[in-house]
Amino acid sequence: MTQPITPLRQRMLDDMAIRRLAPGTQAFYVSAVAKFAQHFAKSPDLLGYEDVRAYQLHLVQSGLTVASVNRAVTALRFFYRVTMGLRDAPDMIPLARRAEPMRGVLTPEEVARLIDAAPGPKYRAALSVAYGAGLRVAEALALDTSVMPIGATIRVTGKRNKTRIVPVIEAV
Repeated sequence: MTQPITPLRQRMLDDMAIRRLAPGTQAFYVSAVAKFAQHFAKSPDLLGYEDVRAYQLHLVQSGLTVASVNRAVTALRFFYRVTMGLRDAPDMIPLARRAEPMRGVLTPEEVARLIDAAPGPKYRAALSVAYGAGLRVAEALALDTSVMPIGATIRVTGKRNKTRIVPVIEAV
């Protein structure tokens, strides 16, 4: 015997249909909100942001990955922002941050080997400037060919056309 759909769940289903969310997304969102309500044994419309915070902590302590926690949080954000009409939900229900892996730092010997492996003086110069100024590949490719003395600064146009000034240091 199937249970009748509550008006709140029907409203959420309608909200998702209006926004043309994919069927899989809709099923996940309904399931995530249901699990949230089951955790507290209350209807989700009776639960507030402090309950969401406690639930997030529960999910993190359960060992879920950042991606899994964020999927559940996104469902709760949708429920509170759209279905419940609480416009401050995205601000009040933060997503978990992914840990950025530390980028490897080359030793001076590794930098020297990298630059020495370049096929010619032009490439060695480009690698030296790119490494010494901390340039991205696209920034290095867009550099002007004018001479840049050691200790000088160069203007680099990088991502999203943002300009930054970087010092040129001796690479090795």
